[in-house]
Amino acid sequence: MLFWFLRDVNRGLLGRVGLSTYLAVLPGWPYRNLFTAFLGFPPAGFFSTDYFSLAPWFFLFLTGYFANRLWRDHRRIPTGGLPIPLLGTLGRYSLPVYLLHQPAVYGLLWGLTRLNRT
Repeated sequence: MLFWFLRDVNRGLLGRVGLSTYLAVLPGWPYRNLFTAFLGFPPAGFFSTDYFSLAPWFFLFLTGYFANRLWRDHRRIPTGGLPIPLLGTLGRYSLPVYLLHQPAVYGLLWGLTRLNRT
């Protein structure tokens, strides 16, 4: 619920109700400097290619963290008894998979564009 409530905090709005209706509009003072940008209050004209503010994403992270703890510690979340070995292997080797997938995807896309030109 906190993720839903804070998902538009970067634009100064809280709690989307409809397509363009919000529960509250935040005051402008948190958006006046770069110090508060990491919390979710970027100033006007702020630009970054990899910016993810703490609000609302921190609450979505916490949801996953505690859902994992419920499943792991108490087995309260049913999985249907279907082990997925591929996902376990990818999880154990996540850093090499992450480092290798980028050049692999780049090479695949480069090859597809070369094929498309001919």
